[in-house]
Amino acid sequence: MRIRPLEPKDISEVADLQVAAFLHDELFTWFDPELEKHPEELRRVRLARTRNRMEEVGCHGFVLEIDSEDGCAVDGKRIAGMTMWQREGNDELARRWQHDTLSKRLNRLLLWMEGTYEKYVVFSHTNKERLAHFFQVAHDEFDPILATLPSRWHLSALAVHPAFHRRGIGSQLLEHGLQFADEERVPVTLNASVAGRPLYEKSGFEVVKTCLIAESPELLGVLMVRSMAKTSHENE
Repeated sequence: MRIRPLEPKDISEVADLQVAAFLHDELFTWFDPELEKHPEELRRVRLARTRNRMEEVGCHGFVLEIDSEDGCAVDGKRIAGMTMWQREGNDELARRWQHDTLSKRLNRLLLWMEGTYEKYVVFSHTNKERLAHFFQVAHDEFDPILATLPSRWHLSALAVHPAFHRRGIGSQLLEHGLQFADEERVPVTLNASVAGRPLYEKSGFEVVKTCLIAESPELLGVLMVRSMAKTSHENE
C-alpha cells in the first residue's frame, strides 16, 4: 500500500469509493432518506465536491492505493481510501500550503456556475432544507470554537471502501495527515460521525462540542479537536 496525493485522474474512482463508504451514513441518509434507491445522485454530489475541493486554496487530498501484495482490487479499482485536508491560517507555515493560481481561480468560477445549476436541477432528491439547517447549526455551534484556533489543519473527509475495512487503512490515512500538524505544531479539527469517533479518539482527538442536528432519528453534530498536547511523541 502507498499513500500519495490525490490527482485529477483519481476523481471518478474517488467518487465511487465515497458512494460505497457513505451510502448508509447517518448524515447522508438524513439528507436523503431514500438514498439507496438512487446512489447515482450521491455519486454526482461527491464527484462535484471532490472537483471543487481540488481547486480550493489550502485544500489537499490523499489516496491510499493498494498493490498486488495487498489483495485484489474492487471492480478493477485500486484506491482503498481517501482523505481531504484543509490548511487554515494566515501565518507563514499556513501560506506554504495555500498556493493559488489563475487556473485554479478560473476553475473555481466554472465549477461554481456548474454547481449552481446542479444544486437546483440535478440534485433533486436531496432535502435542501435539511442541508441548509445542518450548515446553519454547524456555523452557529462550531465556528465560534474554530475561530479560537486560527492556525490549524482540518480533516474535511475520510473514506475507506467497505471491502477494505478492518485493515488499518483509516488509521494509516489519518496518521499520514497528522504528521503535517505535528511538524508544524498546530491543532487538528474535524466533524465526526458516531461511527468515526473511536478512530479519532485513538489518535488523541477529544470532543469539544456536541449539538443536536435532528431529533427523529437523533442526529448529532460532533466537533473534535486534537491539540498539541495529544501528539504521539508527547504521549510516549
